Amino acid sequence: MRAWVTTPETPYIRMADVDAPVPRPDQALVKVSAVSVNRGELVSLPNFWDVRMDGSTMSMPMGSVPGYELAGTVAQAAADGTGPSEGTRVSGFPARGTWAQFAAVPTCLLGRVDDQVSDEQAATLPVAGATAYRALRRGGLLLGKQVVITGAAGGVGVSAVQLAKLAGAEVTAIARNQQRQDALIALGADRVASELSADGPREFDLVMEAVGGTSLGAAFQRVARGGTIVQYGEASQETVTFPAGIYGLMPGVRYEPFLLFPDLMSDVSGTTTLELLSQLVAAGKLDPVIADTLDWRDAPNALKRLGDRDVIGKIVLRVS
Repeated sequence: MRAWVTTPETPYIRMADVDAPVPRPDQALVKVSAVSVNRGELVSLPNFWDVRMDGSTMSMPMGSVPGYELAGTVAQAAADGTGPSEGTRVSGFPARGTWAQFAAVPTCLLGRVDDQVSDEQAATLPVAGATAYRALRRGGLLLGKQVVITGAAGGVGVSAVQLAKLAGAEVTAIARNQQRQDALIALGADRVASELSADGPREFDLVMEAVGGTSLGAAFQRVARGGTIVQYGEASQETVTFPAGIYGLMPGVRYEPFLLFPDLMSDVSGTTTLELLSQLVAAGKLDPVIADTLDWRDAPNALKRLGDRDVIGKIVLRVS
Protein backbone atom coordinates (compact mmCIF):
# COMPACT_ATOMS: atom_id res chain seq x y z
CA MET A 1 0.00 0.00 0.00
CA ARG A 2 1.01 3.65 -0.30
CA ALA A 3 1.71 5.64 2.85
CA TRP A 4 3.52 8.65 4.18
CA VAL A 5 6.54 7.59 6.24
CA THR A 6 8.94 9.53 8.44
CA THR A 7 12.29 10.69 7.11
CA PRO A 8 15.10 12.80 8.66
CA GLU A 9 14.96 15.39 5.86
CA THR A 10 12.53 18.32 5.80
CA PRO A 11 9.48 18.08 5.62
CA TYR A 12 10.16 14.87 7.60
CA ILE A 13 7.79 12.71 5.55
CA ARG A 14 7.92 11.03 2.15
CA MET A 15 5.49 8.86 0.20
CA ALA A 16 6.49 5.19 0.01
CA ASP A 17 5.26 1.67 -0.65
CA VAL A 18 4.89 -0.26 2.62
CA ASP A 19 3.26 -3.47 3.80
CA ALA A 20 -0.37 -3.17 4.84
CA PRO A 21 -0.86 -3.60 8.60
CA VAL A 22 -1.90 -6.97 9.99
CA PRO A 23 -4.66 -6.30 12.56
CA ARG A 24 -4.71 -7.90 16.00
CA PRO A 25 -7.86 -9.88 16.91
CA ASP A 26 -9.38 -6.77 18.55
CA GLN A 27 -8.60 -4.51 15.58
CA ALA A 28 -10.49 -3.83 12.36
CA LEU A 29 -8.65 -3.13 9.12
CA VAL A 30 -9.92 0.19 7.76
CA LYS A 31 -9.59 1.43 4.17
CA VAL A 32 -8.75 5.08 4.78
CA SER A 33 -10.76 7.74 2.94
CA ALA A 34 -9.68 10.91 4.74
CA VAL A 35 -7.37 12.06 7.52
CA SER A 36 -7.13 15.31 9.44
CA VAL A 37 -3.89 17.16 10.16
CA ASN A 38 -3.22 17.94 13.83
CA ARG A 39 -0.76 20.10 15.71
CA GLY A 40 0.47 17.01 17.52
CA GLU A 41 1.69 15.55 14.23
CA LEU A 42 3.29 18.87 13.30
CA VAL A 43 5.24 18.94 16.57
CA SER A 44 6.19 15.27 16.70
CA LEU A 45 7.54 14.80 13.17
CA PRO A 46 10.69 17.00 13.46
CA ASN A 47 11.45 15.53 16.89
CA PHE A 48 10.98 11.91 15.78
CA TRP A 49 8.69 10.97 18.65
CA ASP A 50 5.16 9.70 18.86
CA VAL A 51 2.48 9.39 21.53
CA ARG A 52 1.57 6.12 23.21
CA MET A 53 -2.02 5.46 24.26
CA ASP A 54 -1.04 6.15 27.88
CA GLY A 55 0.09 9.68 26.92
CA SER A 56 3.83 9.03 27.22
CA THR A 57 6.13 9.63 24.27
CA MET A 58 8.27 7.16 22.41
CA SER A 59 10.92 7.31 19.73
CA MET A 60 9.54 7.13 16.20
CA PRO A 61 11.79 4.94 14.00
CA MET A 62 12.49 6.26 10.52
CA GLY A 63 10.00 4.79 8.09
CA SER A 64 7.12 4.88 10.59
CA VAL A 65 3.67 5.87 9.34
CA PRO A 66 2.40 8.98 11.19
CA GLY A 67 -1.17 10.08 11.73
CA TYR A 68 -3.54 10.08 14.70
CA GLU A 69 -7.03 9.83 13.19
CA LEU A 70 -8.98 8.70 10.16
CA ALA A 71 -12.28 8.21 8.42
CA GLY A 72 -12.92 5.30 6.12
CA THR A 73 -14.64 1.97 5.59
CA VAL A 74 -14.08 -1.32 7.40
CA ALA A 75 -12.26 -3.61 4.95
CA GLN A 76 -11.91 -6.48 7.42
CA ALA A 77 -13.89 -6.80 10.65
CA ALA A 78 -12.11 -7.65 13.91
CA ALA A 79 -11.46 -11.36 14.34
CA ASP A 80 -12.77 -11.34 17.93
CA GLY A 81 -16.24 -10.34 16.75
CA THR A 82 -16.23 -6.87 18.31
CA GLY A 83 -16.85 -3.62 16.48
CA PRO A 84 -18.45 -2.76 13.15
CA SER A 85 -18.86 -5.20 10.27
CA GLU A 86 -17.14 -5.10 6.90
CA GLY A 87 -18.35 -2.23 4.72
CA THR A 88 -19.33 0.04 7.63
CA ARG A 89 -18.27 3.69 7.42
CA VAL A 90 -16.25 4.64 10.49
CA SER A 91 -14.04 7.23 12.12
CA GLY A 92 -11.32 6.30 14.55
CA PHE A 93 -8.13 7.14 16.40
CA PRO A 94 -5.45 4.45 16.53
CA ALA A 95 -2.92 7.15 17.65
CA ARG A 96 -0.51 6.30 14.84
CA GLY A 97 -0.39 4.93 11.32
CA THR A 98 -3.35 6.65 9.66
CA TRP A 99 -1.55 8.48 6.84
CA ALA A 100 -1.85 5.39 4.68
CA GLN A 101 -4.32 3.60 2.45
CA PHE A 102 -5.10 1.09 5.21
CA ALA A 103 -4.86 1.23 9.01
CA ALA A 104 -5.51 -1.23 11.84
CA VAL A 105 -7.69 0.31 14.56
CA PRO A 106 -8.84 -1.12 17.93
CA THR A 107 -12.60 -1.52 17.78
CA CYS A 108 -13.00 0.38 21.07
CA LEU A 109 -11.61 3.42 19.22
CA LEU A 110 -13.89 3.17 16.18
CA GLY A 111 -17.29 4.79 15.76
CA ARG A 112 -19.92 4.40 13.06
CA VAL A 113 -20.45 7.46 10.87
CA ASP A 114 -23.96 8.71 10.04
CA ASP A 115 -25.00 8.78 6.38
CA GLN A 116 -25.39 12.58 6.45
CA VAL A 117 -21.76 13.06 7.56
CA SER A 118 -19.03 13.28 4.90
CA ASP A 119 -15.72 11.45 5.18
CA GLU A 120 -14.00 14.81 5.50
CA GLN A 121 -16.20 15.83 8.42
CA ALA A 122 -15.79 12.43 10.05
CA ALA A 123 -12.00 12.70 9.85
CA THR A 124 -12.04 15.76 12.14
CA LEU A 125 -13.97 14.08 14.95
CA PRO A 126 -11.50 11.65 16.59
CA VAL A 127 -8.92 14.19 17.81
CA ALA A 128 -10.34 17.73 17.63
CA GLY A 129 -13.97 16.83 18.25
CA ALA A 130 -13.28 14.28 20.97
CA THR A 131 -10.76 16.55 22.74
CA ALA A 132 -13.30 19.39 22.82
CA TYR A 133 -16.11 17.17 24.07
CA ARG A 134 -14.18 15.23 26.68
CA ALA A 135 -12.22 18.24 27.98
CA LEU A 136 -15.44 20.24 28.39
CA ARG A 137 -16.88 17.41 30.49
CA ARG A 138 -14.21 18.14 33.10
CA GLY A 139 -16.10 21.36 33.83
CA GLY A 140 -19.22 19.49 34.93
CA LEU A 141 -22.69 20.88 34.31
CA LEU A 142 -22.23 23.95 32.08
CA LEU A 143 -25.79 25.31 31.97
CA GLY A 144 -25.58 29.02 32.75
CA LYS A 145 -21.82 28.83 33.45
CA GLN A 146 -19.16 31.21 32.16
CA VAL A 147 -16.67 29.43 29.88
CA VAL A 148 -13.61 30.93 28.20
CA ILE A 149 -11.81 29.11 25.40
CA THR A 150 -8.30 30.16 24.34
CA GLY A 151 -6.93 29.30 20.92
CA ALA A 152 -10.58 29.14 19.95
CA ALA A 153 -10.07 29.31 16.18
CA GLY A 154 -8.10 26.06 16.15
CA GLY A 155 -9.51 22.64 15.38
CA VAL A 156 -10.37 21.88 19.00
CA GLY A 157 -11.48 25.42 19.77
CA VAL A 158 -14.14 25.72 17.06
CA SER A 159 -15.78 22.52 18.28
CA ALA A 160 -15.44 23.53 21.93
CA VAL A 161 -17.25 26.83 21.31
CA GLN A 162 -20.20 25.03 19.73
CA LEU A 163 -20.36 22.20 22.26
CA ALA A 164 -20.19 24.61 25.19
CA LYS A 165 -23.08 26.60 23.71
CA LEU A 166 -25.08 23.40 23.21
CA ALA A 167 -24.54 22.69 26.91
CA GLY A 168 -26.01 26.09 27.82
CA ALA A 169 -22.82 28.00 28.69
CA GLU A 170 -21.99 31.66 28.11
CA VAL A 171 -18.88 31.46 25.93
CA THR A 172 -15.98 33.89 25.58
CA ALA A 173 -13.70 32.92 22.69
CA ILE A 174 -10.10 34.09 22.45
CA ALA A 175 -8.57 34.52 18.98
CA ARG A 176 -5.86 36.84 17.79
CA ASN A 177 -7.44 38.71 14.85
CA GLN A 178 -10.75 40.04 13.61
CA GLN A 179 -11.24 37.40 10.91
CA ARG A 180 -10.98 34.62 13.47
CA GLN A 181 -13.15 36.47 15.96
CA ASP A 182 -15.87 37.00 13.34
CA ALA A 183 -15.82 33.27 12.55
CA LEU A 184 -16.24 32.44 16.23
CA ILE A 185 -19.17 34.82 16.64
CA ALA A 186 -20.78 33.07 13.66
CA LEU A 187 -20.31 29.74 15.48
CA GLY A 188 -22.17 31.06 18.51
CA ALA A 189 -19.58 32.67 20.81
CA ASP A 190 -21.18 35.32 23.04
CA ARG A 191 -18.02 37.41 23.32
CA VAL A 192 -14.59 37.47 21.69
CA ALA A 193 -11.24 38.96 22.64
CA SER A 194 -7.71 38.92 21.25
CA GLU A 195 -6.16 37.60 24.47
CA LEU A 196 -7.05 36.36 27.93
CA SER A 197 -5.97 39.27 30.11
CA ALA A 198 -4.85 38.74 33.70
CA ASP A 199 -6.69 41.95 34.59
CA GLY A 200 -10.37 41.49 35.21
CA PRO A 201 -12.86 39.77 37.47
CA ARG A 202 -12.66 36.14 38.52
CA GLU A 203 -15.62 35.25 36.36
CA PHE A 204 -14.91 32.03 34.48
CA ASP A 205 -16.28 28.78 35.85
CA LEU A 206 -14.33 26.85 33.21
CA VAL A 207 -11.18 27.85 31.36
CA MET A 208 -10.36 25.74 28.31
CA GLU A 209 -6.68 26.55 27.87
CA ALA A 210 -4.78 25.71 24.68
CA VAL A 211 -1.99 28.29 24.63
CA GLY A 212 0.06 27.97 27.82
CA GLY A 213 2.60 30.56 28.95
CA THR A 214 1.15 34.00 29.63
CA SER A 215 -2.33 32.80 28.72
CA LEU A 216 -2.26 29.99 31.29
CA GLY A 217 -0.93 32.40 33.91
CA ALA A 218 -3.86 34.70 33.19
CA ALA A 219 -6.24 31.75 33.49
CA PHE A 220 -5.17 31.24 37.11
CA GLN A 221 -6.03 34.88 37.78
CA ARG A 222 -9.41 34.85 36.00
CA VAL A 223 -10.89 31.51 37.07
CA ALA A 224 -13.81 31.80 39.48
CA ARG A 225 -13.74 30.33 42.97
CA GLY A 226 -14.62 26.67 42.67
CA GLY A 227 -13.89 26.78 38.94
CA THR A 228 -11.81 24.53 36.72
CA ILE A 229 -8.89 25.11 34.36
CA VAL A 230 -8.48 22.38 31.74
CA GLN A 231 -5.23 22.66 29.81
CA TYR A 232 -5.39 20.66 26.59
CA GLY A 233 -2.58 22.40 24.67
CA GLU A 234 0.58 24.46 24.94
CA ALA A 235 0.85 26.21 21.59
CA SER A 236 3.05 29.05 22.84
CA GLN A 237 5.72 26.77 24.38
CA GLU A 238 6.31 29.60 26.88
CA THR A 239 7.15 29.37 30.58
CA VAL A 240 4.13 29.94 32.81
CA THR A 241 4.38 32.69 35.44
CA PHE A 242 1.78 34.07 37.83
CA PRO A 243 1.79 35.62 41.33
CA ALA A 244 2.10 32.89 43.96
CA GLY A 245 -0.26 34.82 46.23
CA ILE A 246 -3.22 34.10 43.99
CA TYR A 247 -3.50 30.61 45.49
CA GLY A 248 -5.02 32.20 48.58
CA LEU A 249 -7.79 33.58 46.38
CA MET A 250 -8.55 30.27 44.67
CA PRO A 251 -10.45 28.01 47.08
CA GLY A 252 -11.75 24.93 45.33
CA VAL A 253 -10.12 25.73 41.98
CA ARG A 254 -9.06 22.65 40.00
CA TYR A 255 -6.26 22.58 37.44
CA GLU A 256 -6.47 19.58 35.11
CA PRO A 257 -3.97 18.84 32.33
CA PHE A 258 -5.82 16.93 29.62
CA LEU A 259 -4.42 14.33 27.22
CA LEU A 260 -6.90 12.70 24.88
CA PHE A 261 -5.55 9.18 24.52
CA PRO A 262 -5.13 8.38 28.24
CA ASP A 263 -8.58 9.88 28.83
CA LEU A 264 -10.07 7.61 26.18
CA MET A 265 -8.44 4.53 27.65
CA SER A 266 -9.56 5.42 31.18
CA ASP A 267 -13.15 4.36 30.44
CA VAL A 268 -12.90 2.74 26.98
CA SER A 269 -15.67 4.97 25.64
CA GLY A 270 -14.11 6.08 22.37
CA THR A 271 -16.89 4.52 20.32
CA THR A 272 -19.60 6.34 22.30
CA THR A 273 -17.78 9.66 21.94
CA LEU A 274 -17.28 9.30 18.19
CA GLU A 275 -20.85 8.25 17.49
CA LEU A 276 -22.28 11.08 19.59
CA LEU A 277 -20.17 13.62 17.68
CA SER A 278 -21.22 12.11 14.35
CA GLN A 279 -24.88 12.40 15.38
CA LEU A 280 -24.39 16.07 16.27
CA VAL A 281 -22.82 16.78 12.87
CA ALA A 282 -25.61 14.87 11.12
CA ALA A 283 -28.22 16.93 13.00
CA GLY A 284 -26.55 20.21 12.00
CA LYS A 285 -25.67 21.02 15.61
CA LEU A 286 -21.88 20.77 15.20
CA ASP A 287 -19.82 22.18 12.32
CA PRO A 288 -16.25 20.80 12.34
CA VAL A 289 -15.15 23.89 10.32
CA ILE A 290 -12.99 22.49 7.53
CA ALA A 291 -10.72 25.25 6.27
CA ASP A 292 -9.54 23.24 3.27
CA THR A 293 -9.59 19.75 1.80
CA LEU A 294 -6.44 18.68 -0.05
CA ASP A 295 -5.23 15.57 -1.83
CA TRP A 296 -3.14 13.57 0.62
CA ARG A 297 -0.11 13.98 -1.65
CA ASP A 298 -0.19 17.62 -0.53
CA ALA A 299 0.43 16.71 3.13
CA PRO A 300 3.69 18.75 3.39
CA ASN A 301 1.78 21.88 2.36
CA ALA A 302 -0.93 21.12 4.92
CA LEU A 303 1.70 20.82 7.66
CA LYS A 304 3.28 24.11 6.61
CA ARG A 305 -0.05 25.93 6.66
CA LEU A 306 -0.83 24.55 10.09
CA GLY A 307 2.59 25.68 11.34
CA ASP A 308 2.06 29.14 9.85
CA ARG A 309 -1.31 29.31 11.67
CA ASP A 310 -2.96 29.97 8.32
CA VAL A 311 -6.02 27.95 9.28
CA ILE A 312 -9.37 28.49 11.00
CA GLY A 313 -10.56 25.03 11.99
CA LYS A 314 -9.12 21.97 10.26
CA ILE A 315 -7.27 20.88 7.12
CA VAL A 316 -8.35 17.48 5.82
CA LEU A 317 -6.44 15.23 3.43
CA ARG A 318 -8.43 13.07 1.02
CA VAL A 319 -6.71 9.67 0.66
CA SER A 320 -6.65 8.04 -2.78
